[in-house]
Amino acid sequence: MTKTDTLEEPQKQETPQETVKLKRIRISAEISGDIAERIKNAVYWTPGMTMAGFIEESLAKAIEELEEEKGGKFLQRERRLVGGRPII
Repeated sequence: MTKTDTLEEPQKQETPQETVKLKRIRISAEISGDIAERIKNAVYWTPGMTMAGFIEESLAKAIEELEEEKGGKFLQRERRLVGGRPII
């Protein structure tokens, strides 16, 4: 290999999904009282665990399972999600 044949790693393009990872955002959802109590008990009895950490880790596992079932990541949304009751 000569001096001019140096291997350079291709520069990684940043996608919108990658930039979102850097910023923490608040998401709210209503869940059943039973699940909420079980989460609170797990956090209380697990040293070093926080509600935010538990929820983030749980959601990360859930989305990874969905993506695995789908065969890859979901495409970026085309518009904002609409809150409220689902339209059937």
